[in-house]
Amino acid sequence: MESGPQTQESSVVATSQDMSHTNKTLPHIKTATELNTAAESSNWTLVNDLLSADGVCRCDVEQCCLLHKLAAAPEVSLSLARDILTKILKHKVDINMLDTNGDTAVVVAARCDNTKMVMELLSRQAALPPDVTHVCSFLQTLTNNWKPQETPYMHALVVKLLWDRLQDTALHSCHKQLHHTLVRLAVTFHTSLVREMFVAEQQVNSVDSEGMAVLHRVAMFDSEDHVRVVLFLIIKGANLNLQNTTGDTPLHVAVKHKNWNMMEVLLHRRGKSDVMDCEQRSVLHIAASFSDPVQFPNIDKILPLLIRNNNDINKEDGEGNTPLHLAALAGNIRFMKTLLDHGARADGVNKEQKTVLHMMATAKNNTSSNVDSLRKVLSLIVKRGAPYQKTDCAGHSALHLGAKNGNWTLVEFLLQLTHKVGDLNSKCHLGDSAIHLAAKCQNWDIVKLLVEEGALIDELDNEGFHVLHKMAMGESVDKDLLSLFVTNSFNFNIPCLAGDTVVHMASRHNNWSMVECLIEHVGNIDEVDSDGLAVIQRLVLSTKGKLPSHFSLFSRLIELGADCTCRDLNGDTVLHLAARNDHWDIVQYLVDLGEGTPAPDSEGFVILHRASVRGIPDSSARELFLSLLKCKPDLDKRTKQGDTAIHLAAKHDQWEVVMILIEHSANIFDCDSEDTSVLQRILRNLCSLQSVVIVQLQVKETAIEQDTNFHKELAFEAARCGNWDVVKFLVDQRVNTHHVDPEGL
Repeated sequence: MESGPQTQESSVVATSQDMSHTNKTLPHIKTATELNTAAESSNWTLVNDLLSADGVCRCDVEQCCLLHKLAAAPEVSLSLARDILTKILKHKVDINMLDTNGDTAVVVAARCDNTKMVMELLSRQAALPPDVTHVCSFLQTLTNNWKPQETPYMHALVVKLLWDRLQDTALHSCHKQLHHTLVRLAVTFHTSLVREMFVAEQQVNSVDSEGMAVLHRVAMFDSEDHVRVVLFLIIKGANLNLQNTTGDTPLHVAVKHKNWNMMEVLLHRRGKSDVMDCEQRSVLHIAASFSDPVQFPNIDKILPLLIRNNNDINKEDGEGNTPLHLAALAGNIRFMKTLLDHGARADGVNKEQKTVLHMMATAKNNTSSNVDSLRKVLSLIVKRGAPYQKTDCAGHSALHLGAKNGNWTLVEFLLQLTHKVGDLNSKCHLGDSAIHLAAKCQNWDIVKLLVEEGALIDELDNEGFHVLHKMAMGESVDKDLLSLFVTNSFNFNIPCLAGDTVVHMASRHNNWSMVECLIEHVGNIDEVDSDGLAVIQRLVLSTKGKLPSHFSLFSRLIELGADCTCRDLNGDTVLHLAARNDHWDIVQYLVDLGEGTPAPDSEGFVILHRASVRGIPDSSARELFLSLLKCKPDLDKRTKQGDTAIHLAAKHDQWEVVMILIEHSANIFDCDSEDTSVLQRILRNLCSLQSVVIVQLQVKETAIEQDTNFHKELAFEAARCGNWDVVKFLVDQRVNTHHVDPEGL
């Protein structure tokens, strides 16, 4: 019995102890929750403040994985991240603790592209992955998005920290990947560190997984620091002519990156410029192929060294091109002159049977700033035996390609060799002569030059066009060239394969300036083209580039006897087409000539319909409209859709036209194709004053006593449309408004 009170007392003591423990635990849970919430919401300023508060312990920080969350937040500034990290570590948190994925904070930072946290963690002795393979993977992840121009100081510091930590392993491990990776990073981000990374010649010339030795890596840059590193590596025994997996030597790498300072250093140290890469290109080939004139002075500076270090400047690349071929294609005249002065052969052909002259004809820079220099090089090439009559695999001569590419100087030079250049009218395998190729490419100055030298001008090309057909397809006309054709008694009526003459082609392509020049030389101005249209019809069909010259050209065609009454395949007259395409000055001209306007066109519109839609934008339009009404047209004539002229005017809000038509007794009560009368449109769309004016016109036409039903209907319609000013006007005119309308109102 005595044990009861003792048991009860013990129970009370135990409960009291549990409550005390719970009360102590609750603040810790609250702190950890607050830290976690702040970190999850990216409120790192609050996290920093909470870490400074009393009562925060290591357990709180670890429980919310704060270290890893900070590592995964690259948006946090360096100063704030540094403060937070310092406070985390003050709470004795293990810098190498693992998260639920088994990753340390430094690995998380690398994965999240948070370089500044990697730097901070490494500087505080955070551990790297335990084996070389994982370290290499870590480095790849870390540097994957690094760019040399971004935060260079931070990148350099991280590379230095990594090297200090890993150099023993990198230098002495049989696993070379780590060393190669660190070398690549140092070359790009911490150049001076490269000097510490090599202790033996064997290391200097070893290639990485991408087939690159350190000298290849350094040759990708052109700074003074990289040049100094190259000199150091050469002293250490680096092989200047070592080829990587693509056959590139360091010189190849340097020239492909346009690193001229680096190239000069390598060439002065006897780097060979005749070693061929996997594409059978030497450094000399690559330098010769640069076509940007901005680079020419840099190339000129190193060219003597390139030639000195080359045993065969006539060596061909994989396509059979010598450096001279490539320099010719690039338009680098000074490069060509230097090669020729050093014995380059000019008589070779590549695998497409192209000579150096072919390459010059297709040069990317065919407008030399110094024409005299270009002519001198051309003369030198010919003297050296360049076969100027040679045709390539497509049957093109140098003259063909020069004409095609607009190389005027070369074409002129070749034409001066009149007794040597061969047949001026010879054709390529496709059937085009030099003048055809020039015309196809709109090179009219060269066409003119060829015509003056006697090129045939009336032969058709492989597409069935002669030279003037091609000019007609353009947007302008070379009047001097056209005059030359006239002087040579050219037959302007020769059709193309489709049956169109030059004037047909010009009118089809809206080249009206050329049509204007040609119409004086056309045999039959009314001859139709392959679409059944005469020039005068094409003119009024034209909606592109309508100019005042259209009217003057039209009137000239009429003066020359063009038939303005002709019809197209749809039965439309010239007048119909002019009205449909808004050539109203031509419409006025034809009306003044007495052309009839009553007949509808193929779309069911008479001229008055078209004019009603157009409206009256100016005084000339009013004059034309009144001219049409003088012909006493049928105002009740409807289109295929069922609209009269006044219907169309009202639909298109042409109220001035409506007024004029009302004055000429047009019906405003009949419904249009949308079952709406003109009167309804007037009352719905016009302001009260305009409506009253139009109604006044109607009332004047009919006395109240004469047509009571008319005025009654007018009043009802105005009331339905809510136009009470009109209703008031009619009431003032003593119209009886006490009747009931069909709706019983």
